[in-house]
Amino acid sequence: KQLRGIGFNEDAIPNKESIITSTNAAKKYLIRNELRPLCLVEKDLLSDLSNNENDGNMVNFENPNCVLVGLSPSSFHYEKLNNAFRLIERLKIKKEEKQNHNTRKHHPLLIAMHRANYIRANDGELSLGPGAFISSLEAASGIKAEVIGKPSKSFFNAGLSAMGDVKAEETIMIGDDIRQD
Repeated sequence: KQLRGIGFNEDAIPNKESIITSTNAAKKYLIRNELRPLCLVEKDLLSDLSNNENDGNMVNFENPNCVLVGLSPSSFHYEKLNNAFRLIERLKIKKEEKQNHNTRKHHPLLIAMHRANYIRANDGELSLGPGAFISSLEAASGIKAEVIGKPSKSFFNAGLSAMGDVKAEETIMIGDDIRQD
């Protein structure tokens, strides 16, 4: 809808599935890696992650084994951030115990949908984005977040892969922030 509003016609955007977002990238990543996140995301995004309408899959949120952070003004307060920190700390201990028993690759404990430091709010002013809160969880826990949305290389490669036989040099990415996208 937004892309059509700025002049992209029906041919440029054939269907909703041809648009790759950090939300659908996160959903695929979580399902593929059998991750059960504690989510610091807004309710509508939580609904998108748990919806199986488009692809028949949904994210499991029971007994979390990682923390997923997206844009979520309602989650960025002490209690929720502290709950996420405490979960990461508990999971680090479990991860260390498992590493002592086997060499299997382990999943990330902190996953960022994107690292935007700020966003333009509906009132036109700049507001803090998830990047500042991801940085605080990284600093407190001593771990680095796995970024699965923009601007990660894996996000762009997933987009190219989803489009089929397309070369990176023949593709454009549309974003709303030249520094953060």
